[in-house]
Amino acid sequence: MSRLRKPVSPAIQYSSAPKWARPNRYPPTNAARGRRPASRSRNARKGHSPTRASGRRSSGGQGGGERKPGARGHHPPGASGPRPGAPGEAPAGPGPRALPLSDVDDLAAVVAAQQPDVIVLTDDQSCSLALEGLLDEAGEDAKLICVPPREARWDGVDDVGDLTPQLMAEIQHFFEVYKALEPGKYSSTHGIGGQDDAWRDAMRDVVRNEVRPAMQRYRDEIARDLLPHGRDDDHAGLSWLDGGDRIYRDKARITTSLDVDPEEVHAIGRDYIDGPLAEEFSALGQRVFGIDTISGVFGRMRNDDDLRYHSAEQMVDDATAALDRARATIDLWFGRLPVADCIVTPVPEFLASSAPPAYYFPPASDGSRGGTYFLNTANASSMFRFEGPATAFHEAIPGHHLQLAIAGELEGVPAFQQHALQTAYAEGWGLYAERLADEMGLYTSERELLGMLALDAFRAARLVVDTGLHAKGWSRDQAIEYMRKHTPLPLDTISVEVDRYIAIPGQALAYKLGQLQIRRLRDHAEQALGDQFDVRGFHDTVLGSGMVTLGVLTSLVDEWISDQATP
Repeated sequence: MSRLRKPVSPAIQYSSAPKWARPNRYPPTNAARGRRPASRSRNARKGHSPTRASGRRSSGGQGGGERKPGARGHHPPGASGPRPGAPGEAPAGPGPRALPLSDVDDLAAVVAAQQPDVIVLTDDQSCSLALEGLLDEAGEDAKLICVPPREARWDGVDDVGDLTPQLMAEIQHFFEVYKALEPGKYSSTHGIGGQDDAWRDAMRDVVRNEVRPAMQRYRDEIARDLLPHGRDDDHAGLSWLDGGDRIYRDKARITTSLDVDPEEVHAIGRDYIDGPLAEEFSALGQRVFGIDTISGVFGRMRNDDDLRYHSAEQMVDDATAALDRARATIDLWFGRLPVADCIVTPVPEFLASSAPPAYYFPPASDGSRGGTYFLNTANASSMFRFEGPATAFHEAIPGHHLQLAIAGELEGVPAFQQHALQTAYAEGWGLYAERLADEMGLYTSERELLGMLALDAFRAARLVVDTGLHAKGWSRDQAIEYMRKHTPLPLDTISVEVDRYIAIPGQALAYKLGQLQIRRLRDHAEQALGDQFDVRGFHDTVLGSGMVTLGVLTSLVDEWISDQATP
């Protein structure tokens, strides 16, 4: 049996003497969507190394799908030549070779050094990054092709060493076919040179005749060789594997930047849900619905059609009004504000079927475009209206827009702190912003406060379910049943969420743990400074260094407290 464990994602292919490298991961997730390392102009490129480095890989965020960080590269089966050396080193022999992630701090540096004539990327976010600037580092005649396989994603593949020789050969053949087509040259501004659309027909032929058949063969091999050995739903978590506890702690550390004790995290989630959150739901449910039982409140929230949107226009209008309210009072809560503004717009129709309900896209690094809060209005009547404002505050203002726009405008910090995702910091701030909006007086009704509680329960339940699956041996059905009883999420959403936690161990912990740490730091600062505490200064400190780990954030806040307390 061939050892096909995972496909490759993303990859960079050099046509003359192929070498592979995996660039940084930027999750579709909300927090760093579309951010890319700064690149240099063609005129400044020749003979010089890049002046700014991109961040190392990171895990993903919420939204369009968070991705697992991969393992380091391995020598591909069937590849000739020794293992790769330093970035930019020429391959020692023909055939594909792996370039470990630990050797590549800046994808643009490798492209500039190798000067490839064809670049191929097989990851959605890497494609968008490449189209925005990667070719600035390549030769004048370089061509780029992006193959994000929507029907059969390549997620979960950590390195080229996990490919079978057969699949490697198929991918290599695809590259050669593409080169032969000469469809035109990609520009660095999302366009393709040429005077006609012949390249489109050629590309469709390649996708139809090469890409889709290859992906089908890949899918069939997984079904034939791997599926029979997979664990069933009663043994879905890592706890059923040898060394599963260590693996889970490592996975959790990657996304939370903390040394996580699964038992402690499980207890934190249960205590929060059964204690203060249950009390808030009961009190609000009585005032809004005349119901004080949790099951009754959740049933009404799930099933009352009057609580859903009636049109796409209503979704956009509500979000726009929410952000207008936030802008009106933001100066009282933040000292530093981004130059870039944030607009609300529907997800384009061609993306709607695969897009999340809402997500944020940060401003262009050159200031030519502001931030965008995207709403998926394709099926508005299925969306809960009471969750709309809390989601807007999380994704845009005072949430991810302030966080990411300010980070992008910072001066004097490394580029990786501006762009590389730290999930617990990023999503912790988004969840903190939902509750902060209540302090700011931004919710206009108690129904909107129910939406805030619903999203909070969702993230708190993740602490219980993720640790339950991967540390306590829960079955898939146990996880689904817990979320059904303790959150107002729709039942079909719950099953999808649980499958996500099974597939990406530890990632779901980052949201609530990040929020709890930011809240702890604020409580500590308020207690330490008393009347000297300035909430604007605290928020400026939290957002003033870009993407940092929770440990670094704690040090930054401690330093700020010390500075404020000094006469």
